[in-house]
Amino acid sequence: MNIARAFIISLVLTVGGVCGVWADDVYMMGRAIETWDRALLGEALRGVEADAKSHPDDVRLAYWHCVGAFHTVLMDKPSDEGVASVLETVRAANRLDPEQKEIQAMLCVLYGMRIHHNKLRAVWLGPRVMSFGKSALAPPENPRALYLAATCRFYGGRGKKDFEEALRLLERADVLFVEESQLPPSATEPRWGRAGCLRFIKLVSEKLDRDLKP
Repeated sequence: MNIARAFIISLVLTVGGVCGVWADDVYMMGRAIETWDRALLGEALRGVEADAKSHPDDVRLAYWHCVGAFHTVLMDKPSDEGVASVLETVRAANRLDPEQKEIQAMLCVLYGMRIHHNKLRAVWLGPRVMSFGKSALAPPENPRALYLAATCRFYGGRGKKDFEEALRLLERADVLFVEESQLPPSATEPRWGRAGCLRFIKLVSEKLDRDLKP
């Protein structure tokens, strides 16, 4: 068993006292996110979702359920109705743990997607995007929250300043990801997200380079 897998299994068994099957599902979910493997994510999510529904007050299960559901949105680019369904899952996790910055950042992204599907929603959903984005970026810094809030800024941005701010947040997130990787495994923090952050650093950098060309 490699170190990463041992860490994930230890994390899940330590926090919440769950069974080894769920530990394996969480390990698979982390692998699926980092390798962008939709089939593996679906397999992992099915197990976590079933356990989350059986234990609706379990904060840790709710967290992993919403992480998995959120990434199906990113990988599938679903319909407006599909985004709305996942949004309810993430909102449920937020109600259990309203101070969790990663969940706040996921809500920022999902509300932004709802606006993208219907611009009129900006009137009542725009303030939620701003509120959750601000909360996600508040100290102490969280690399996953910074990364996701940056993607929200990138897609919701209107010009160079927004793209520059997105890049700044992404680069800061990457610094934190590197620092995190050098620390002993924590029993309270997941470790997914750096691969996606690096992809967005490249995407935003290319966007700014194109915009700067005469």
